[in-house]
Amino acid sequence: MTLFSGPARIAHARASDELREWWAQHGRLTQAEFIEQATGEAQRWAEGAHQNKR
Repeated sequence: MTLFSGPARIAHARASDELREWWAQHGRLTQAEFIEQATGEAQRWAEGAHQNKR
């Protein structure tokens, strides 16, 4: 779960090769970004995730 709720730099360092390939093709949504997309309501942690994209 920390791979989707934590910072991108840590997630990429700890992810498997297969998961990094998936993210390269499909992008990496954090938990906050997913909730934001699913509900349509802004999440305060999603803004930080948008700024910290690799």
